[in-house]
Amino acid sequence: MKKNIIDVSDLNVFFERPSGSCRHILKNISLGIKRGRITCLVGETGSGKTIFMKCILGLIQGFPGIVSGNISYNDMNLLQNIESYWRIDNGNIVESKNNSNRQFNRMLSKRLMKIKGKQIVMIFQNASEHLHPLMSLGKQFKKVIQKNSPRIHKKELRQSIYKLFDRTKISYLLHGSSPDHIYSRPLSGGECQRAMIAMNLAAENTLKLILMDELTTDLDASTRDGIIQTIIKLKMAYQDLTILFSSHDLDVVKKMADDIVVMKDGKIRQYMSLNTEIPYGEQRLEVWNALFNHPDTILHPYTFQLKEALNRLEKGKLNQLNPLNPPNDLHLYCPFEHRLSCDTSDHISCLQSDDHMSKPLTYTDKAGLTHHLSNDIWCHKGMSASTSQTIHPVEIAEYSNIRAIIQPDSSKIPFLSIQNINKTYITGHQNERKVLCNINLNIYPNEDIAIIGDSGSGKSTLANIIVGLIPADSGTIQFSWENTRYSLHDLIKKKYRELFRRRVQLVFQDCYEALNKKMTVGEILERTTQLSGRKPSQIDDFLTQLNLVPGEIKYKYPSILSGGEIRRIFIARAFLALSPDHSIPKLMILDEVTRGLDMYVQEIILNFLLLRKKIDHITYMYISHDLKMIKMMSSVLVITFGGRIWEIVATKDLETASSMIHPYTRHLFNPDPDIILNPHIGQLCPFIPLCEMDEKCKDVPDFKLKLTPNMIHGVACHSHLTGKPE
Repeated sequence: MKKNIIDVSDLNVFFERPSGSCRHILKNISLGIKRGRITCLVGETGSGKTIFMKCILGLIQGFPGIVSGNISYNDMNLLQNIESYWRIDNGNIVESKNNSNRQFNRMLSKRLMKIKGKQIVMIFQNASEHLHPLMSLGKQFKKVIQKNSPRIHKKELRQSIYKLFDRTKISYLLHGSSPDHIYSRPLSGGECQRAMIAMNLAAENTLKLILMDELTTDLDASTRDGIIQTIIKLKMAYQDLTILFSSHDLDVVKKMADDIVVMKDGKIRQYMSLNTEIPYGEQRLEVWNALFNHPDTILHPYTFQLKEALNRLEKGKLNQLNPLNPPNDLHLYCPFEHRLSCDTSDHISCLQSDDHMSKPLTYTDKAGLTHHLSNDIWCHKGMSASTSQTIHPVEIAEYSNIRAIIQPDSSKIPFLSIQNINKTYITGHQNERKVLCNINLNIYPNEDIAIIGDSGSGKSTLANIIVGLIPADSGTIQFSWENTRYSLHDLIKKKYRELFRRRVQLVFQDCYEALNKKMTVGEILERTTQLSGRKPSQIDDFLTQLNLVPGEIKYKYPSILSGGEIRRIFIARAFLALSPDHSIPKLMILDEVTRGLDMYVQEIILNFLLLRKKIDHITYMYISHDLKMIKMMSSVLVITFGGRIWEIVATKDLETASSMIHPYTRHLFNPDPDIILNPHIGQLCPFIPLCEMDEKCKDVPDFKLKLTPNMIHGVACHSHLTGKPE
């Protein structure tokens, strides 16, 4: 049997710009994906990871798309005779007179028909876009299972569907309902992601290759670890199964990677292959960490940058970065010169040549086990993994009045007051799903808070209610400006609508769906400044601060931008929509603002948020699964689960008074993937599996403000937490 299941050689992908010129997306990619191993693609947004995976599955077809190269699957050349369809003439794509683009696409589809969905499947990044909104999850699961097992019995089919719900930890959706009555529309991003994973696992008996694109992006820490365990168990059950996994998160990659491929600007920059018998999981993570920090390990400058950014965020440090214009074909310097202290002086040689060097390493760990690392680098001059870097940490102010957030202070009017908000969704056949239950919060100017919790706990729903996109079933929301109180009901009316938009903005979790696809980036942002009263010159300032090149990005349409570029464009639009008056309190709600982004781009965005806060005096409400970022950027944590608030606590108290923290909060920061919590168990406390009390609670405790010698926090838990209720 051939060693590689996929062989890619000299793959080039071009996309056409609106101006008619071509953009080179993948540049001479050559890579062999080894059979029976987990290969991980790592790189920042826009590096070409998703496009590469789509090419293997045949989702990127003829120009605009694949122009040249070969992709072989088990010795079957999927792009046979591609050179007879196009040729590159002076940088332009010329179509052959004898063969049309339609003929090539038909040929490619025919070759993939027998293997796509049976031997090769892909789990996409934006799962909600790939689930049928008008078809129940049960019916979608049935179609996949019956395609691979046409003669399956009805009873066995039903059992298989329930098993898939259990394996991806979404079985709680079946509480009081059946799979045929559950639709993707009311589900959160993380729940859609798990449903997509479950659907693709239905074909596990016939699968040879699984393509996983940013699989853990939308998931909280507990669910993410559970999904990683599911992938590892799947791999152990089917030794010949090959997994190609793309991610920006090095910590996730290190737990299961046999091979790591680092991509940047459409090129492979480094290929690392670990030959070891070490088990997947924490032990493998330790080995990769040791190799990534070994003084004899040579890293590409970009790989080194990703490693250092991850280390900084883990330590709660944010480096002050200087905006960098991304390299293009006209730049005559090394594209990594300004990012790192690379002492290469021959910049033109660096840019115009892809020098290859091999730096293998043999490492013996503390247990005496020997690990062999194959290490190929495409760089004029690599860097030692132990190179020290100067860090200029950004100072983040600490402030919080937990008592006032829970119970309003009579001497200070809250900027935003949320009282008794409730929301219920109808999930099908009149089945109700309680999304928010008696939510109470008070937010004051310049006091940033973070709302965290498992996927599906109602965080995004609360954000949408605050900005008036969806109505609450009951409860009130009030804003206060210039000693005048406005109810949300009044603010969304035409009379106050413009005032509201210039003072409250929301950065959506899925930014792409909120951008007009028929307008260029420049037109979108110029329209925003016209409505907010900001100067058009600020557009270039904001884009530069977000590490985007105004002269290039403003003439592009959203459809050709990467996920990270779209996120930064939407952030720029949200800030441009706010009033330029610094004296007016403003609220920016950031829903998963760093989702799916590599560590370097995360640092760019977080630096931008801190800069705008200092200039515009903006109050931030973070909604995120990224606990490292939350601990660093916010002073107050609001812990939610199953639509309820279970604890409000100062971030600093997570370390100083950890024994008094709610057991669910401790579970979020130190998750156990084997513990499954069900938010829909009636009046019972959902945290019984986490409870340390001898006598378990039989009802949901009320939320109360509690005083202890070391802290003040609001908590919904019984007396095992020391302190007296106020």
